[in-house]
Amino acid sequence: MAKKRSKQHPPIIKRSDWFAVLSPQTSLNPKGPEVELKFIHLDKKLTESEVLKVSLELGFVFPDPLMFHFVNHNGGVPVPSVFHDAFMDTVVSETLPLISDSGRGTVVSAYKNLVMAKKIVPARSLPFAVDGGGDFFFCDLNNEDVRVFFFRSEYYPDTEKCLTDLGMGLEKFFKNLKEDTDS
Repeated sequence: MAKKRSKQHPPIIKRSDWFAVLSPQTSLNPKGPEVELKFIHLDKKLTESEVLKVSLELGFVFPDPLMFHFVNHNGGVPVPSVFHDAFMDTVVSETLPLISDSGRGTVVSAYKNLVMAKKIVPARSLPFAVDGGGDFFFCDLNNEDVRVFFFRSEYYPDTEKCLTDLGMGLEKFFKNLKEDTDS
């Protein structure tokens, strides 16, 4: 029996439909971009099979929005790059590459260090971006929309205070990045 989706979530795009529907130059919104989102200084271009192989090595299969992200934007700096809500204002200084051929820190190395070794966040949390102060954005692999959390290191070791739920999935997170108006 098929799982019934609530009306508040957009439909999940099948992997086979990704490239026909979504363009890597635009936002992750399958109904069309609201804001032009680009990534500059990208790392090695990845194939879907490379991304799947790494995800399986880590012990899970990435949800569709995360697969799409790594296939089209492996690392790099999002433009626009400012995340702002009622509680915080921070610049996403870079998204971590899943695999790097330029010597950059990767999602895999950050996951092994922060999640597996130090256990600072739950096991199905994947670091995918870093802010200007060196704090990490994590995505929760327990849900299809890949809910985003921000780790505030100033509260460490109080892990209850460290992890802030941003109240949105990965696609909405990237769609909500704004231009830096302080410059």
